[in-house]
Amino acid sequence: MSVMEEKVNILLVDDNDSNLDTLKAVLDDPDYHLVRATSGREALKRILEFRDFAVIILDVQMPKMDGFETARLIKKRKSSRAVPIIFMTAVSKDESYIFEGYAAGAVDYLAKPFEPLILKAKVAFFVQLYRKDQQLQKANRELAAVQLRLQEANERLQNLNVNLEQQVRKRTADLQAKNEELNAVTQQLWQAAKLATMGELASSIAHELNNPLATVSLRIESLTAQTSQDDPRRRELEIIGQEVERMGTLVTNLLQFSRRNQKQISTVDIREEIEKTLELIYYHLRKNNIQVIREFAPDVPGILADRQQLRQLFLNLFTNASDAMPKGGTLTIRVASQTEEKKIFIEIADMGIGILPEILPKVMDPFYTTKPEGKGTGLGLAICRRIAQEHRGTLDITSEGIPGKGTKVRITLSSIDPGNSIRLTDP
Repeated sequence: MSVMEEKVNILLVDDNDSNLDTLKAVLDDPDYHLVRATSGREALKRILEFRDFAVIILDVQMPKMDGFETARLIKKRKSSRAVPIIFMTAVSKDESYIFEGYAAGAVDYLAKPFEPLILKAKVAFFVQLYRKDQQLQKANRELAAVQLRLQEANERLQNLNVNLEQQVRKRTADLQAKNEELNAVTQQLWQAAKLATMGELASSIAHELNNPLATVSLRIESLTAQTSQDDPRRRELEIIGQEVERMGTLVTNLLQFSRRNQKQISTVDIREEIEKTLELIYYHLRKNNIQVIREFAPDVPGILADRQQLRQLFLNLFTNASDAMPKGGTLTIRVASQTEEKKIFIEIADMGIGILPEILPKVMDPFYTTKPEGKGTGLGLAICRRIAQEHRGTLDITSEGIPGKGTKVRITLSSIDPGNSIRLTDP
C-alpha cells in the first residue's frame, strides 16, 4: 500500500459468524479494512458509522431483514448510493430471483460455496474503481482550486490602473500561460482516465472469458478420453484443445498486463517476457503483415525487474515499430548478454519510415508525437525511457530517417547481481 493511500473499507454482511470468518480470511489484505455485520440492521449501522465503503458483500438469506431489503435501504442513502453490492447466496432460484437482486442494487452474484480467487479478483476490481474515483475527485478539487485562483487573478487584472499598459500586458500573458497549463493538465487527466477505464474493461472481459474457456476445455478433455487412439476424430479434438489452451494463455497474459499493482521485483527472463508480449499483439502483427525475427542468445542470465513494466515497455516499442511499417515488413528482436560487465542488450529494429535526424532528439520528450490526433499521446517513448531508467538501464534510439532502413531501439539492463534487489527499490 502506498504511503499516501489509506485503507479502503469493505463491509461483510452475513448472519453466520463462520461465513464471516471465511470471508475475512480470503480477503485479508493490508490495503483493506474489513468491517463485519451479522444482520441487515447492523449493516445499516456500520454504514452510518464508517460512511465510506469501496464494496459491500451481502448475504441474501438473513432473518428479519434479508439481503434484498437491506440493499434497497442502503441505496436510499445518498452517501452509499454508488457503493457496489455483491450478493452471496447458497439458494438456487429462477431468473426472477436474480433480477430482483439486480433491481435491489446488486452489481454481481456469487454462489456459495464461492471460489476464493474469483471473490478476491472481483473485490480487487471494485477497489481499483474506488481508488480511481477518489483520485479523480481529488484531481477535480485541485482543478477547481486552480480555476478559482485564475478567476481571482483575472479580477485583480481588471482592477489595475488602465494606464499601466505594460504591466497589464505582462499579467495577461501570465494568465494565458496558466490557462494553457490548465488545459494541458486537463487533457492529461482525461487521457489517464481513459487508459484506466480500458485497463479495467480488459480485465473484466478477460475474467468473463475464463469461465467459458474452462468449460470448453473440460468438454474437449472428456471427449478425447472417450475416443480411441486410432479414431480420426481424436486428432481434431487435440487441435481444438491446443487452441483453447492458447486462448487461455492469452487471457492470462491480458489479465496480468491490465493489473495496476505496486512494483513487484522478481527474477525474470527477458526472452520469456518478450514472447508473452508478442502473444498479446499476435493478431495485430499478423493483420499488419509484420514478420517477427527472433535472434536470442542461448545463454542469457535473468534480471531483477517488474515484469509488468517490462511488458509495457516492449508493448510500446513493438506497437511503434508496427505503426512505422503500414505496408508490412520485418521486426527483428535481438537479445544478447555480456558476462564480464553483467549486462543484457535488447535491440528492436524495424524496416519502417525511420525518424528524421532533426526530430530524433525530441522523440522521447513527454507529449511530443508525430502521430495524428487520436493516434498517440506522445507519452509512449517517454514512459519506455523511464521504465529502463527505473531498472538502472538505458534506452537509446538510432535512425537515419531513410524509409526502409527504419529505426533501432537499444536497451541495456543489468543482469542478476546480489546488490541489484536493493538498488532497484531505492527511491
